[in-house]
Amino acid sequence: MQLTFVWETSKAQHLRLATYAKTLQRSLTARLSAARLDFAPGGVIPMHTHPSATEFLVVAHGHITAGFISSSDTLKYVSLNAGKRPSLAFVSFNSPDPGLRILDFVLFADDLPTELVATTTFLDDAQVKKLKHILGGSS
Repeated sequence: MQLTFVWETSKAQHLRLATYAKTLQRSLTARLSAARLDFAPGGVIPMHTHPSATEFLVVAHGHITAGFISSSDTLKYVSLNAGKRPSLAFVSFNSPDPGLRILDFVLFADDLPTELVATTTFLDDAQVKKLKHILGGSS
């Protein structure tokens, strides 16, 4: 079984997101999945989690900076193209269905009240409204 997914970045073009094209090969016996990541210069995959898996990233070409933050219940990941040319990486997961939760979308592409988000993130109302506008959230 093959699943192809292209991350739509039109709503978040100001964030210079990576072109995120992933092709997952699912195998019930291997219990693994993999994806190809094509990063534009300055491209970013924002802070995110994979609720059902752990991520392993291999840079094939270019300069990608990756960060991993461990908390008591989950790992959080961020990746960005630190070079001036396109970069290519491959990522694998220890699950055929790793899931993906982008934390920026949880906060700013939702209908959470602006005042609540501003208070809990230490951002001012204008910054929160700007991010909600870019990512499609409502005030």
